Parts: sequence; C-alpha cells; structure tokens
Amino acid sequence: MSLTLGLSTAISGLLVSQRGLDLISHNIANVNTEGFSRKTVNPESRVLAGRGAGVQVASVLRTVDENLRKDLRTETGNWAMADSLSDYYDRIQDFFGRPADNTTFSHKIAELGQALESLSTTPDSTSTQWETVSAANDLALSFKSMSTQLQTLRLNADKEITSALEVINAKLADVQTLNEKIVREAAVGHEIGDLEDQRDVALGQISEYMDIQTFVRNDNTVVVFTGGGRTLLDNQTVTLSHIAANSVQPWMSKDGGDIAPIYVGTNDITDEFTSGRLKALVDMRDTVIPNLQAELDESAFQLKSELNRLHNQGTSFPNLVSEMNGTRSFVNPAVQTMQVTDGDTVFMLYDSTGAQSARTTLNSIMVAGGAAVNGAWTMTTVATNLQAWLQANGAASATVDVSLATASGQFDINLKSTTLGLAIRDESSNTLDSMAFNASTTVPGVAGSLNFYDSTGLLAGSPVAVGVGESITTIASNINALAGVIASVYSDGEGVKIRVTHATTGQDLLIVPSTTALRDALGFSGATQDSTISLDKDGNGTADETGIKGFSNFLGLNDLLVTNEPNDLYESAIMSRSWSASAGGTWSFGDQTSGIGGLGGLTIAVGATLSQIVEAINGGTTNSGVTANTVTGITASRVPEGSGYRLRLIADTGEELQLTQTAGTLLTTLSMQAGSTGIASTIEVRSDIKSAPSLFSRGIMQFNKDTGDYYLNTGDNTTALAMSARMTATLSHRTAGNVSVQTMTFEGYATNVVSDSATRADNNTQTLDYLTNLKQSLFNKDAEVSAVNLDEEMAQMIIFQQSYTAAAKVISTTQTLFDVLNSLIR
Repeated sequence: MSLTLGLSTAISGLLVSQRGLDLISHNIANVNTEGFSRKTVNPESRVLAGRGAGVQVASVLRTVDENLRKDLRTETGNWAMADSLSDYYDRIQDFFGRPADNTTFSHKIAELGQALESLSTTPDSTSTQWETVSAANDLALSFKSMSTQLQTLRLNADKEITSALEVINAKLADVQTLNEKIVREAAVGHEIGDLEDQRDVALGQISEYMDIQTFVRNDNTVVVFTGGGRTLLDNQTVTLSHIAANSVQPWMSKDGGDIAPIYVGTNDITDEFTSGRLKALVDMRDTVIPNLQAELDESAFQLKSELNRLHNQGTSFPNLVSEMNGTRSFVNPAVQTMQVTDGDTVFMLYDSTGAQSARTTLNSIMVAGGAAVNGAWTMTTVATNLQAWLQANGAASATVDVSLATASGQFDINLKSTTLGLAIRDESSNTLDSMAFNASTTVPGVAGSLNFYDSTGLLAGSPVAVGVGESITTIASNINALAGVIASVYSDGEGVKIRVTHATTGQDLLIVPSTTALRDALGFSGATQDSTISLDKDGNGTADETGIKGFSNFLGLNDLLVTNEPNDLYESAIMSRSWSASAGGTWSFGDQTSGIGGLGGLTIAVGATLSQIVEAINGGTTNSGVTANTVTGITASRVPEGSGYRLRLIADTGEELQLTQTAGTLLTTLSMQAGSTGIASTIEVRSDIKSAPSLFSRGIMQFNKDTGDYYLNTGDNTTALAMSARMTATLSHRTAGNVSVQTMTFEGYATNVVSDSATRADNNTQTLDYLTNLKQSLFNKDAEVSAVNLDEEMAQMIIFQQSYTAAAKVISTTQTLFDVLNSLIR
C-alpha cells in the first residue's frame, strides 16, 4: 500500500468515526424529543480499482419497527376513542347520576309517588296539594334539564368534530410539506431521517382522531387513506369538512338532514370511522346520546299518558271548573269523526256545594240532536250539541269550540258562568243499574216512557211506558219484555235496584227517559270506568286511532302534564336493520293549513325498505318500494336507535301532522304514531295547576244511589288514590334506546335508564384502562426499538472515540513517514 493510499484510508476512517460521533451527539441531544428515533451509521468498505480504500458511510439508519409503529397508531386510535367517550360519559353521569344516588330522576319519580300517597290521605289539605304539584313540577324540570344537557352535549360533540377536522387538515398539510422536503433532500443526498420522524409524529397525531392507512412509495413519500380506503393525501391533500350546527334538538339527526355530514372532498364518511376521537364524537352525537334521549322520552311519555288519563277522570272540587281547554288538535273537525266503542260519558253541571244542577250523557245529547248512538260523530257536531245542552241547562252563554279559526282545532269549553262548574265522568253502559229503593214493591211515582238504544239505533218495541203507580218490579218486567234487553230486580247492600243489560253480552245500551222527572225517579247509571273511543282522522269510515280511554282524556280537557307543542312528528317502532314491508299500503298526509290529505299521499309496495320510503319522500320520487308519490312538505329519516332503526316523519311547517292509511295495514305494522321524541324536553305541569295547586284532581263525580243524582265531595280522594296506586303499579314500556320492552313501574324503568347509562360508562372505563395499558406497552416496545438509550450511546461513543484515535494515529504515523521521505529527498 502506498503512503498516499494509507493516508486516504486513515482519513476515511477518521471521517466515518467523526460522523458516528456526530450522530451520537445528535441522538443524546434529542433524548427527550417527541417522536425522535435513534440514528445509526451504516458503514461500508470503500473499494477502488479492486483494492480496499478505506470505509465510507453508506447511509444513516432510523431505528424503527414500521409494523410496531402501525400497531401503535391503531391502538392509539382505539385509546383516543375510549378516552373521548369517557369524557362524555363522565359529564352524562354528572346529571344522570347512578342508581344509588338520591338525585336521579328515578328518585324524583319516587318523590312524586310519595306526594300522591300523602294527597290521597288528605286530599283537601292545601299544603299537601302544593307539595304534590311541586313534586310533579320538580320531576318535569328534571326531565327538561336532563334533556337540555343531553342536547348541549350533542352540540358540543358536533362542534368538537369541526375542531378535530381542523387539526387533521393541518396535520395532513404538515405531512404533505414533509413529503416534499424528503423528496428534495433525498435527491441531493441529504439525510432524511429526522424529516421522517416528524412525519411519523404527524401521522400518529392524525391516527388519534381517525383510523388511517398509509403506504410508502419508492421515493419515500407516504400516501394516506382513511380506514375505509378514501384518499386523504396522494401528492396533494384532500380536505375534510363539516359545518357545525348552531343548535341541536332531540328530533334532529344526521340522517334527517338536520346535522351536516363529515366530508372528505365530496364523499360523506360520517359512518365510516372505526376508531379515534372522531368515531367517539360521532357515536355520542348520533347514537349514544339519542338513545339516552329516547329512553328519557319513553319514561316521560308513559308518565304523561298514564297520569293524564287518571287526572282527566277526576275533579278538583270545591273549585268551580267553568273552563276546559283540550290539548288534542284536529286538522278538520268538520270531517274528522269519533266513535264510542264502549261505555258512555256523563256531563254534570254543579253548584258551589257540589250538588247536581243538571246532567246528561254524551249519547243522550247526540241522539237528541238526531245523531246515531255511539257515533260516528264529527267533532264539530259533538261541540255543537254539547254547547246546546249547556246553554239550555243553566249556562246560557256557554261556548264549545273546536274550530281552527278560534280554537286552533282544540276542543275548548267555556261555561262563562260564575255559579256553575262542569264535571265529566265515564261509565259502563253495558250494565245499567237504577238508584236504590227500599223494596221491590216501591213505586217511583212518576209516569212517562223509556226509549232504549243500542249501536243499531232505537230498539224495536221502544218506548216502554212507565205508569205513575207501577212498582219497580212491574217496571223491570215491562222492560224485560222488550226484545234485545234483559231486566231484573236485585238487592245489594245499598238497597233494591233494577238492572238492565243488553241481550248480547258486552253490548252497550242507552236509556233515554221521556222527562227529567222520570230520569231522576229511576236514576239509571253505570259503574265508573273509562269509555273507549276511536278516531277517524280522515272521515273515510275507518278508524285510524283506536282504544283511546276516556272522553276527557281523548280531548285532553283536564291534563296534568302538557307539552304545549303540536304533534308535528310521527315515528315507527324500532324496526330491524333488515326490515322490509310484508304487505303494502297507501298513506295520506295533511296538516292544519293544507287539511286532510293536503300534503299528498304515498303508495308503498310489498318488500319496501325504510330507506326506500325515506328516499322517495325526501326526493319526491318513486322506486321499487314506493310506486306512487305526491308527498310534499314532509321530511323523512331513517334514524338509528338501539339495535335497529325508526322511520321518522316531520311536517316542515311545524304544524299538527296527520298521517292516515287509506289502504293496507302498514301503519299498524310499523306502529306509526305521533312521536314521543323530545317530549322530555318540553313536558311541564299545566300552567294554571302550577299557579293554583287546588286545581289538581283529587276526587271524581260520584253517584248517589239513594237520590239518583250525581255530586261532588270535598274530601273525595278517589283520583288521588288511583294516581298513587298507578305510581307503584307495573305497566309495559316500549322498546326505546338500549332498553327493550319492559313491564315495570315508572320508578323501575327510570332506574333501568340510569343503570344503563352507568353500566355503559363503567364498561367504557374498563375498556379505557385496558387500552391505556396496551397503548403504553406498545409505546414502551417502540421506545425499546427507537428511543435513545444513553448507556448504549455512551458505549458507542467510546467505540467511535477509539476508532477516531486509531485513525488519527495512523495519520500521524503516515505524516512522520512523509517527513522522513522528504528529508531523504533533500
């Protein structure tokens, strides 16, 4: 080897050692830098003309396990999703509470039950009335507060989505910039390890927000895709966008178009996330919180329905109730009809002592007006006939209005009297008993006649004459001779009575005495029970709503809990994800402005899916599932809930929506009804009851078997007792959210809702703990591979230091040889 080659070789060793020491210094300096990976020299032998010519740096290596890095990104996304969910679950738990807490809404339900129990014991106590109304109001406020906070969380999640996308877009831009730098630096032979480290950090930050896939090209640039395969970065970035909502209501959904999607370019990827904070935020906004809202709404709906039914049975005597305002709205009361399918309704005008001033039955006033027994009657006709009776019996200025113009389609009664009140009672009419008499030989002493009606009309052989000297035995015998009627005299603890039933078991009867005196002398009445009413919403002769209990409840004349909102929304039960129509049907839509059928109709074919129905309504089109479509002014959505989907229909005008089926049974199959969505956010105690708790119903209209008159009693606790009993009785709750059909008490269902929330929060906490440990474990493994180890660096430094010293020694020796050679030449 020549001296020159020896010197060159030694210098190459010196330079490589120097580069190694430089990298060690760089590694140590960045020991605490996030994402920094240890760099090492990759030396290789230098060969010139087939001879060894020293050493050179082949490359500087990043110490990275790419597969481990990908696993770390994946688990970081899973951890971030659980972490974001945990944050929201914690906030939900703050106002939902846990089953053992005494601040939950289930506890508020229990407090209302206790207040009603106290009211049933002392119904005339002013303080107890106040406590009961206060408990009901506290419960309503609890519902509204929880609903408001749930929707605030949804709004926060929606806004956080926008913020998260801004971070992702910024990080994608960073990756794009780093890609360009890497290509540029690599082209001129510069090291790119630190740039790749920075790019890995940015990719890791993106994976915290969403699931991604990456691919490294031969030029060391990285291509980024969503977990679903949509391009985020390939030479240029694709922008992610979302317009946050200004407000969120319970009925609003992404599927309904009320909440904007998340786009990559022009592609909706809202439902494509599988991990990351975005997945958590979307799940909270579109699934978790709506499910909790649905459970809350179901609890509020059942409470409202059951308590209102009982409250409508009752009275608040000694108040003179001269005005009643219905809560049910009718789109066209002159066309829409009601029919009584069981029982009858008694109307009584009473004075300040609770004594009967006048009385009649619903069937009596309708028959007197020329209508058929039990209907069908238009709502306008019912209002007209009831007004006529009130005006003829002491309330001369009374009005009963159901018109759209002056009553908004709601049934309003105003006696316009300061001396009379109105009470309403439903009775059975398939078994009618007279007032109690002392003996079977008693003679009522009033002459006249009795007309008998059933659902077919006036019975053949009517009227039955009643002589002034006839005993109740004779009267019963004469009635019994009438075809289709069975009459007998029986005795109970109250006295001797005439019992009249229809020859057909369960068939209703109407007895119309020819005079008020004869009516009062015989005093026929039925046992207290809710009448059953059906409603034909479009007047086509087919009932659209059946099984409605109680006349007052049907109209909402004495509701305790109200929402003061129109029913502008219809929704189905929760249907399976694979549901399709087993039978077709035709639907008709209307509202108060457009009238019956004014919003068009829809013909649905066998095999139709919810998506096809939604697509047709929103697009004004037809498809294989919808064969005819004239619907306007309706927004449809297929809303995820629990383990399936609901079909939700909303009137764009916000008015009372009317949905009827003119053919088929599809509405029944879907269990379509006025939706309860959002009821928890609007429920409240009726304003006049809040202001005057004495208006809370406590007793009922009673019948005096001795006098044959109805009356009211201040100390009557019948309604309060029934409401108290209902609070502890079981009833069937519909499937809502994550809680399936349950038969349990109000409090039990509420406890289930709270428990469901707490269980999901606890499960997520356990998942978060596991993922935290897994993420940390992967991070530690990655650190073992990539992070700077000071002990190792010091050991490498000694090696390179010795190598450097040795190379320097060779150079020094070579220099000495050159000096000797030079001296010889001189």
